[in-house]
Amino acid sequence: MLGLACELRLLPTTVSASTAAPDPTATLSPGPWLARAALEWCRNQVFSAIARDGATLLHQHAGAARLAHRDRPVSGRRLMGYVTFIARQESWRLHAGIGSNGRLLTRRDKMPALLDLGTARNSVLWACTRQNQSGPTALYRVTLPNLDMESVSWAGHRIGAIASAPDGERAVVLTLPQDETEQPTLWFGNVSSWERISIQPKLDISSKIAWLDATRIVCESSQRQLIIFDMKTGSLELGPLGFYPVSASCVQEWYAMSGGRVVRFPFHESFRRSPFGIEGFALNEAATLRVSADGQVFTWTVPLALHRSTGYVQQKGKARQRFRDLDNGAALGAVVGLP
Repeated sequence: MLGLACELRLLPTTVSASTAAPDPTATLSPGPWLARAALEWCRNQVFSAIARDGATLLHQHAGAARLAHRDRPVSGRRLMGYVTFIARQESWRLHAGIGSNGRLLTRRDKMPALLDLGTARNSVLWACTRQNQSGPTALYRVTLPNLDMESVSWAGHRIGAIASAPDGERAVVLTLPQDETEQPTLWFGNVSSWERISIQPKLDISSKIAWLDATRIVCESSQRQLIIFDMKTGSLELGPLGFYPVSASCVQEWYAMSGGRVVRFPFHESFRRSPFGIEGFALNEAATLRVSADGQVFTWTVPLALHRSTGYVQQKGKARQRFRDLDNGAALGAVVGLP
């Protein structure tokens, strides 16, 4: 199961709600719904801050691309809200706000089990699914807010992890070995074709993947060392011991568990100095970890005895909340951008 908080641009105008779901198993709640703004993502670094009401303000450098919408003048900042995606058993749901208590926006039933999720900074998710425990892995490119699913060509081995490119057009997956003679393998591709990527050192079978920028990703070696790998040039940067890397592309930072705590790294020259701690979160030890594209919301689980765990979600500077859907492996949490 997966839980996912997604960034959403809030507009003051009221628009008509969709009256028909795109699929017989999908339902869309009554309006007013949220229009999609014409959004150009800034290629330069974006800095974030918290407004008095807790909303996220993303500030751009002068000269950077700006938002444009017919109902608003061009502005140098963005006001972001959040919605939460939850995949539980055979149901995928989208809720308003952070956590599962918000208004239900969209629901799909009779869905395959969700194994892992790669999130972009727009309205696209890459979903790794399996119909049953012995069945093959299937990939989908999912568009929010309707949870429309585009089937992705995949005939490879079982997948252990997936990450989406920031623009949502490509993905990279880690396939699991079929027997003791094989090793975990990276594959890079899009909805129609895939290419195997050679990498040394050997990757850990439980490695997660974080996509940083154009062709660079972070993964974990079999010795649990964090690695930055350029899929185009083949260059490697070796970092400290750590696991579960996640990326916040809008603020050019990535995070991982290292040394018993969650730490943050800049996109560039990540290992030049010791990693930084994170501030504004009641977040220490974590078994699973996700972060929003703006770095303002973390979703995680804390390990307990007997293979149990508890789920939490927190917006920076606010109180930590329990996220019970994530308890005991029932869900994972993640945060993506939705214009």
